[in-house]
Amino acid sequence: MHIEIITTPNEALKESGFGKLKACKSVLDAIKQMGFSASLNVCKTKKDLDDVVKRKPDLVILAVKYIPVINHDTNCEDDIWLSDYFASHRINYTGSSREALKFDSNKVLAKTHLTNKGIKTAKYFIATPGQYKSESELPVSFPLFLKPLDAANGNGIDDLSFVTNFTGYESKIVSLFETFNQPILVEEYLDGREFTVAVIKTSDEKFTVSAVEVIPPTSNQ
Repeated sequence: MHIEIITTPNEALKESGFGKLKACKSVLDAIKQMGFSASLNVCKTKKDLDDVVKRKPDLVILAVKYIPVINHDTNCEDDIWLSDYFASHRINYTGSSREALKFDSNKVLAKTHLTNKGIKTAKYFIATPGQYKSESELPVSFPLFLKPLDAANGNGIDDLSFVTNFTGYESKIVSLFETFNQPILVEEYLDGREFTVAVIKTSDEKFTVSAVEVIPPTSNQ
């Protein structure tokens, strides 16, 4: 079996997956230690992806969800969603379809979807700098937890994401808005550890579950 890992220069991506080179190289080493043929590809253009398809790997491991490329006809940046791309070329890939990934990319959409299924999530509201003038105006009481609306893998989250007063709330709202340029998701704080969980459905309809604890970094402030 030949396996190829697909990533892209992703320092500017909000949804980087595990696509940073250090993580990709660790996965590559682990695959090789298991006795499989494997390679790592940093793809920047559609041609790079086309070259992968020509090699017909047995499996591609998607370390990022998409790669941003310049459309020279419009001089605008477009996203090539890797699950769609490899599915269209009948190449086996890891991860979820784009239809499922939309819930990962929009936390409010995911919370609404879960609520409609009868699954409770933390109370929340969306906010921008200066929208609320005092603690009494906030729709949810302290303590609160603030995060970007559509970033993944802990991007934008640190020890200052947990706020217990209006001063801390205002400071974090401004900081996140300046970085991500979008409204901020504000949730009631739920105490406990945080995990990201992979759920894999096997060919015999069984599920394999793997959980990894997420430990946010300390802020630089």
